[in-house]
Amino acid sequence: MQIDNGQNFSLPASVVLNGSGYGVIRVAPAGESWQVVFMTIQCDTNVNEASFRVYSPILGDPYIKDTSEMGSTGDTSDTVYFLNDGQALFLEWSGGDAGTTARANLTYFKTVPENRGFRAFH
Repeated sequence: MQIDNGQNFSLPASVVLNGSGYGVIRVAPAGESWQVVFMTIQCDTNVNEASFRVYSPILGDPYIKDTSEMGSTGDTSDTVYFLNDGQALFLEWSGGDAGTTARANLTYFKTVPENRGFRAFH
């Protein structure tokens, strides 16, 4: 594996919360691995303050990796996550304002296989 020049990348993601103020975003690398190093979260409105949870590799209480009680007004996390090709983080809001947009932005480094791409034969 090699790291792409040590450059960090940003991944914005969003979901519209349903009538119960619930929504989930699934993020996962494809063809590479990620080291997520920072995350910001917030909702467009905050009449009801949403709870926020991060799960990996699947949704479910045994897989909670991080939580916040400020999922609507906004929060940050520097919890580091290592995700290989196909592994996922699930970002979940609950109890927020129905119909609002929940947003997350992940900062990560990516690692790609050295043999990625075409080989030249001479």
